[in-house]
Amino acid sequence: MPIIIENLEVETLLNAAAQRSGRKKTEIMRDALQLYLAHHSTRIPSQQRLALWYAFLEDEIWPHIPQEQQGRAPSKAEREAILGYGEEGA
Repeated sequence: MPIIIENLEVETLLNAAAQRSGRKKTEIMRDALQLYLAHHSTRIPSQQRLALWYAFLEDEIWPHIPQEQQGRAPSKAEREAILGYGEEGA
């Protein structure tokens, strides 16, 4: 079954890929579409991703933070120590 590509940019890209790889245009299109579908079918909706992120924080990260540190932002000196800044700033 033939397919008509009416987009010059797509035709140019397809020709370049076929020429560089030595493969048939049909194979290149098939592989590109499979990659596209695989990528877009595994994407997690943002609300679900946010819920997974909070679950990870609650289960894996927050239990390791000492009680007295929870809910408190680090001071400037603590932030600089975490980042490895010295007295001269770097």
